[in-house]
Amino acid sequence: MSASNHLDDRIEATRQRVLAAGADIAALLTADLFDYPDRELQRRFLADPARAEAISDAALAALRRAAKDLGDRVATAITKQLAAPEPWLTLAEGDGEIADSKDLRDVPEVWSLVAAFDAEVTGLAATVGLEEDDRTPPGYTPPRRFIGRRYLPSLVESYLRASRDLHELLVASEEKHVEQRKRSLVDRWASAATDS
Repeated sequence: MSASNHLDDRIEATRQRVLAAGADIAALLTADLFDYPDRELQRRFLADPARAEAISDAALAALRRAAKDLGDRVATAITKQLAAPEPWLTLAEGDGEIADSKDLRDVPEVWSLVAAFDAEVTGLAATVGLEEDDRTPPGYTPPRRFIGRRYLPSLVESYLRASRDLHELLVASEEKHVEQRKRSLVDRWASAATDS
């Protein structure tokens, strides 16, 4: 087996590790986001007793139904978006530095998809006057509890490690390709020499 084939095999195996780690993260996020709207609205409801008491029972029931519908829609959408390989491979295939982290916020391509749904939760909360976000930092907080036997910080750490490995292999492959191309051009130049 040539060194080039060996490198290609390592790249493919590492790419599969990245995608497998991404699939685990996607499964956990889907489960968490399914009930996130209801959970976050309940948190805001309990955090603002004065406003909560002013909400009618009918409005509260409608809010809960809307939260369930939003959770269903968000879980379906995030499942579809994170099933594609692009959000998971973008980090490794890019030029930026890959963080040594356990925080989903350090996976920008995925975080932007997940965080976007929080605006819909805030919009829903605003319909009953619960739009104030007192979280620090504001917005969706990646879960730090086990969900379906998965723990997000460990999954993110594994994903980022695999992404760094893939990035290093892709850089090495590109360097090897550049060197081979240069060697080929040098040989071509030499073979084009005229006999004098």
